[in-house]
Amino acid sequence: MYESKRKSINWKELGIKVILLAIGLFVVYLLVPKFDLSPFYDRIFNENVGIMERAAMAHYTIDRMPEHIGESHRMTLQEMLNAKMILPFVDKDGKFCDGEKSFVEITKIDDQLFTLKVQLSCGARTDFIIRSIGCYDVCRIVALEYELRRPREGFRYVCPRGYVRNGNQCHRTGTTRTPATPIKGNNRVVITDALRRDGETITQTAQPNQNTTPGRHTCSAGLTLSGDRCIASSSSSVPATPQTTTQTQAATAHTSTQTQAATASSSTQTQNAGLSAWRFVTSYRRTSPMTTYTRTLERLVANGTTSEFTCGNPINCPVRQTFWHYRYYQRSYTCPAGWSLSGSTCRQTTTTHSCPAGWNRNGTTCTRPVTTHSCPVGWSLSGSTCLRNVTTHVCPAGLTLSGTTCIASTSTNVPATWVPGTTTWSCPAGFTQSGTGANTRCTRTSTGEGEWYCADGEAILFNTNKCATNIKGGIIRYECPDKRDVLKGEWCYRTTTTGTIPATRQATRTWEYKWDRNRNLEGWEPTGKSRPVNGQPSCNNSNNIHIPNNNSSNNLK
Repeated sequence: MYESKRKSINWKELGIKVILLAIGLFVVYLLVPKFDLSPFYDRIFNENVGIMERAAMAHYTIDRMPEHIGESHRMTLQEMLNAKMILPFVDKDGKFCDGEKSFVEITKIDDQLFTLKVQLSCGARTDFIIRSIGCYDVCRIVALEYELRRPREGFRYVCPRGYVRNGNQCHRTGTTRTPATPIKGNNRVVITDALRRDGETITQTAQPNQNTTPGRHTCSAGLTLSGDRCIASSSSSVPATPQTTTQTQAATAHTSTQTQAATASSSTQTQNAGLSAWRFVTSYRRTSPMTTYTRTLERLVANGTTSEFTCGNPINCPVRQTFWHYRYYQRSYTCPAGWSLSGSTCRQTTTTHSCPAGWNRNGTTCTRPVTTHSCPVGWSLSGSTCLRNVTTHVCPAGLTLSGTTCIASTSTNVPATWVPGTTTWSCPAGFTQSGTGANTRCTRTSTGEGEWYCADGEAILFNTNKCATNIKGGIIRYECPDKRDVLKGEWCYRTTTTGTIPATRQATRTWEYKWDRNRNLEGWEPTGKSRPVNGQPSCNNSNNIHIPNNNSSNNLK
């Protein structure tokens, strides 16, 4: 028969093993170093900032730079992703970085200085860098060639003052002069037109002719002259003579108001514009000091310094670095209400209205009272008076008016009308009349025959109106008897050698220049000038900017 045995658990031994295992694990925990992932995350964050910076540097070429001081251009991370400038990246938790809070921004802070700010916001961490950029950041010079020079030794001959060099000899010269020979021309005769002298003017007078008509008696129509009386031999009638007279009376006055638009004229007033309060724009963080300034519309002021670690973990990089902080402000010109700004000047245009003389202005309208006149029917207006013509009839003395007819009877016997005689005055043919009546004068003017003469008293008059003058030959030029002489005016000059000495030999040095890509070419020395090869862009161009890179800051804040 078999006997079954049940094995029991040794709880004491099990407890000791558990305690020993716990102690061993604790010792291992203390001995094994802890793994710190912060440097790894910092490196990834910095690399992402560098990716944004390099994309911004490739994008912001010279033509895309801000033009005015204080002007900024910003591009968000989302805009860079949309433009396929970079690829998406995530933070340590695997989340995408903020596309709006992350951005690149370039600002013009001086005539030749820009700053680039790159900010990255991923999760709870937001940081940025600021660097200065200039021509070396936006220009790409493929190759340069340099200006080189080397001396060239030589010599020359020189002469003392007063000598003239000819080869290696020096000659002293002197000058003598002699009178030149005058050359005279031939005698000649000059023919000119003669002048005419007018003859004497004579005025003649004549007695005017007098024509006299005697006086006589006349009678009106229908009457017969008998001596100095007018009688009617039988009853007769003749038309009466109409006479017209003008009647006047005051015209009736009427007053009305006349209007017209007033004349508008504009005038412009100007005054200096005021300045607004300073407005904070942005701040700068630099590893080297900047020059502060205050201008009319902008200023850059210092904002102290800070001493900071060069990375995010002081344990890994305990070195501190000094940073200079600056604040950039702007302000603008302002004008009072109703004024417009033009540069730094405020302008206001005022419109005024005026009326002609005699008019009254009412706002933009000119008015004046106008008086007109009118007349009754049958009357005509003349100024402020009404006129009309009235016709009456009259008869000569001795005749009776009947309507528009004059009646003569056999008993009519009236004095005749005496018509006085008349006297007229006239001049004989060929005479001109002046004056009237008894003061009439008759005159005529005649001119005697003139004569020809010569203006030059030595000339001879011939062919009635021509003058002949004998001109003796004068000096027309000068000549030198010896052709080696030089003629100047009336003198002949000759240059002769009075002495000869050897010329002095002097050493000379000139420079030979060339362009070459090798700056240190043997036998040549650089002049300090350079230029791009094959038309490549150069930062020495005035349209580009040259800023030393030692002013840049690539450190994280």
